[in-house]
Amino acid sequence: MIEALIKKAEREKVLLINPPSPFLIEERVFAPTGVLYAAAELEQAGRAVEVLDLARKAKSSDEHRSYDSLVGEYENQYLDQVRAAARHFTHIGVSATTPQYKFAARILDAIRESNPDAVTILGGSHATLISGLRNRMIAHLSAKNPSYKSNLASLEAALDEIDPNFKSVGRYDHVVSGGASGIHQILAGNAPKWIISEKLGKDIDNVPMPARHLIDIDSYQYTLKNPHTGEVVKTTNVMSQWGCPFPCNFCSGRDDDFYRTVRTMSPQATIRELDFINEKYGIKGFMFFDDELNINNPRFRDLLVLLKQRHEERGYVYRGFVKSELITEKYPDTYKLMLDAGFAEACTGVESGSNKILTNVIKKNTTREINIKSAELARKAGISFKAFTMIGHPFETEADAYETYTWILESRPTGFDVTVHQPYPGAPVYDFAVKDPDTGNFYLTSKEVELSRDRKFTEGSDPKDAVFYFRKLDFASSTSDSFYKGKPGEYESNVWTPWLSPQRIVELRDKFEIEGKKALGATSVSGISYDSVMGQAAGASIKEEHKK
Repeated sequence: MIEALIKKAEREKVLLINPPSPFLIEERVFAPTGVLYAAAELEQAGRAVEVLDLARKAKSSDEHRSYDSLVGEYENQYLDQVRAAARHFTHIGVSATTPQYKFAARILDAIRESNPDAVTILGGSHATLISGLRNRMIAHLSAKNPSYKSNLASLEAALDEIDPNFKSVGRYDHVVSGGASGIHQILAGNAPKWIISEKLGKDIDNVPMPARHLIDIDSYQYTLKNPHTGEVVKTTNVMSQWGCPFPCNFCSGRDDDFYRTVRTMSPQATIRELDFINEKYGIKGFMFFDDELNINNPRFRDLLVLLKQRHEERGYVYRGFVKSELITEKYPDTYKLMLDAGFAEACTGVESGSNKILTNVIKKNTTREINIKSAELARKAGISFKAFTMIGHPFETEADAYETYTWILESRPTGFDVTVHQPYPGAPVYDFAVKDPDTGNFYLTSKEVELSRDRKFTEGSDPKDAVFYFRKLDFASSTSDSFYKGKPGEYESNVWTPWLSPQRIVELRDKFEIEGKKALGATSVSGISYDSVMGQAAGASIKEEHKK
């Protein structure tokens, strides 16, 4: 792979890197479409580009190995690949999520060791969200203390006191927020360090398809089972809609317009992409990474008509996320239509079984009862239904957490997982938290919880009134693990409440998942033992897990 990149380097000077994700059981489940969208935009503009995909191929022995041992074994291998490739490119971009960033930080060191003259670029969700938070904090601090406008050194020091990630991200030569258009500015040689890409229109039909030809797409292994014939088909991830308008306070991206703005692809353009993938790669399964397919229900129903045609003509199979209250309140036939169209499974973010948490804390626009009804509608329609839940919310008590567990037992979803709340940049609970000067931890009182919904800062509060605490991690640190879902038995909690310690949150997570799956005997429609979203373990066949 490295040799092929080097041979093309004389004319292809832009290298984009997908960092490893060793917190996943299997990294090569879903393709890294973020970096592939960027590559496609560069290609469309006539730029030559290559992608170095560092997602590790799993070995059969990995299942019984710890996260730390996998990281240690693979680290030298992927950094050697970076060093070998970096010396042949003038511009090198890395696209990273927040859990991937500590690996992106090591990649930066390897690039500079091998090619000090290369222009380094950080993009992806972590760059976008840290950049957005930095801009908001600059505005907030400057409004409180106008002297910062003329004393940039003091401003940077104040920013570093608030969040260590501004400095670590700023080690890259350029930080690109949003889409890939900012890379064009860099290549033109007139770009600032922190770049906000041009805003995309709400119609994304003309956005080029991800440059899947630049990676080994066949090495990505995920399958779905046709709900009507039982055929197991190779599956890849696609998006027909970007962005989510809803205000859930735990969700990274709620404080950034790039992720809050809904942009849609027409049903016809969506089908064209599916057909292209099918004809080029022989793939018939498609996992939609849209936040919720049914944000625009009329559009979704039009799409379902075309998806059903392809299901009947070509055997296409699908999986995707929906928002429960948009089904139960107005479109109760949605699950039946999805099954008829070839959906193997519908997924939804239940998050909590406590109405207190759903209504007063998350502002989820749903209730325990709505989510129960949604599960019932799916069961009656005959479609597999997976529920995603988490514990560790502000105000959460052990009784609240147990309401999530009893919701699982009462609703009896086909599959479910329980994760630990991990605050990320871009989420209101992260961005508007207050630092406790005595402990260095961050906290929210009821005042911050309330004002953060309107993206407003408080003017100070007493940590004694806190209803939520968390450790704000330096995501570049080699000792910081920030994944919200990983291997069972390796979870840690960086959050706690006055009523739930970090240790108790992990204990409850493990208890609910193990005992809940044993009680329900639920199974996954996936043909492999990895989670539906990012490749984690939680989506494996429950019956198979308990045979091990």
